[in-house]
Amino acid sequence: MNGALFLRYFLEFAILFPAAALALIPVRGAFRIREKTAYMLTALAALGLAAGGALLCTQLALSSKIVLPFCFLAGLILYDRLVELETDKKLFCFFNAAMVCVFCRMYTHFLAAPLELQSSGGPFFWQSSLLCLGLAAACTGLAFRTLHVKIPLLLRTESLNRSWRGLLFLPLTFTVLLYWMTPVSFQVVMTGRVRTVSMVLLLFVPCLAWILYHFLWLIAVRVTQSARLQQENTLLQMEQKRYNELRSYMEASRALRHDFRQHLLVIGQYAKDGSTQELQKYLAPMLEKAESTPPRYSVNAAADAIAAHYARLAEQQQTRIAFRMELPEKLPLPESDYCALLGNLLENALQAVARLPEDQRHVKAVSLMLSDAMLGISVLNPYKDRIRLGKNGLPHGNKAGHGLGLASVASTVQRYRGTLDIRTENNVFAVDILMYCAEENN
Repeated sequence: MNGALFLRYFLEFAILFPAAALALIPVRGAFRIREKTAYMLTALAALGLAAGGALLCTQLALSSKIVLPFCFLAGLILYDRLVELETDKKLFCFFNAAMVCVFCRMYTHFLAAPLELQSSGGPFFWQSSLLCLGLAAACTGLAFRTLHVKIPLLLRTESLNRSWRGLLFLPLTFTVLLYWMTPVSFQVVMTGRVRTVSMVLLLFVPCLAWILYHFLWLIAVRVTQSARLQQENTLLQMEQKRYNELRSYMEASRALRHDFRQHLLVIGQYAKDGSTQELQKYLAPMLEKAESTPPRYSVNAAADAIAAHYARLAEQQQTRIAFRMELPEKLPLPESDYCALLGNLLENALQAVARLPEDQRHVKAVSLMLSDAMLGISVLNPYKDRIRLGKNGLPHGNKAGHGLGLASVASTVQRYRGTLDIRTENNVFAVDILMYCAEENN
């Protein structure tokens, strides 16, 4: 085997390393395995594909343009196994990385054309391959904020969930077109003003992609802010209603305490006269007020308000609901996020048990801090019919009353890099959430 030729091909296929980095940066926190293990496995895979591609081209005299798509296909299969996201989102991130690398490879043909005129075909000279890698590294650095901040926000924005199938066609189309338009002959590149004009026009491709991503990011920011404000307004309304309930109870209690001496005189007189029936009639309204004492579910005002709200809804549909909420006065995450999580879970649970006979309707909700920054939430309820869970762990459809809001719950849990476990055993639907809140809150 020609060692020098193998090395030249290997350097040309080394474009797979920046491609892997570009594909992995936006999906941090969405790996099926440990993050460090995913990076190491991807690096080894890129090394193996680069060496394997170089070996095939050297031994079989194949063009790298033929072998490189198969390397990207193998990378896509590995990427699909490593990343736990919706298929459209994964394809978007992968083809975005492929688009950047194919652009760098094509642009290198124009930048290095004077040097490559000496070549009789085959791989780039090693200088051209290093130039291509440097160009890819520069693109990665320039796009790092977009990859690390903006695209992850787009992936988390629920309002865009139905748009990803259309959005992924932008990088996919550019990838295919750029690859197809890559010059075959460097003599053609150097013809007239082809090289100069092409180098200028090609710069519009990454600029157009960046403008589109930035525009979508601005939309996502506005949508996220609007959703957060709506959550906070809903929470404030619940807290206001809860406050009014507690205030009414306190005023009623204050009135009873103020009139307590007069009540004792009347009770004493009834007791002295032996008027038992009159005494019972007199005590009835006071006992009714005493029994209507609103329970406190948590020392945290927001958690208490959300629990009281769904307790009222449960009472209206004749459902028994039990809360265990061991939370501090101040949560380590925004209260709107916590209440959106718990509210979605309780709403799903109440919808599910509404299909059952009245004597089978019950919901249990547990929410507690396992440590200063570790939050655990668990909601259990019986259900009717059959629930099938998809590959993403979420129920298929909502025939049993589930699934409405669980996608939002999953998105929030993923944002906090937590775990969401959904179980269906013995006709009991259980959702367990574990989230580390300190990093997100900071």
